[in-house]
Amino acid sequence: MSEDEIDRFLCSRSTAIVVAGPAGAAPLGAVGDFHYDTGTVAFSLHPADPIVGQLGDGDRVCCIAEQFPSYYEIKSVMLHGYATRRRDSDRGAPTFDLDVDKVVSFDFGKLTSNPARA
Repeated sequence: MSEDEIDRFLCSRSTAIVVAGPAGAAPLGAVGDFHYDTGTVAFSLHPADPIVGQLGDGDRVCCIAEQFPSYYEIKSVMLHGYATRRRDSDRGAPTFDLDVDKVVSFDFGKLTSNPARA
């Protein structure tokens, strides 16, 4: 996906899968609220989710936004980076800002075997 396509796609998402894990340990994952605004990424998690206790400032995280209504409509953007917990997130849902250092995306609608492209 192009940068513009990624931006438009992320603007349309409100949930994401968040995955993190300390070195040498099995990663934990959770579904959280996803916040995106022109390159700024954040996510909020349920306070009782085990991943919250595992995440500290500067921890490596992968945040995955996706859609899959049908095979050729599958799209995903994976944002890899470092999480920083917001100071004011102690009340309610813990919220983390994501400093993104790598983006991976795909769009099955662009497959050459897509009958809609024929």
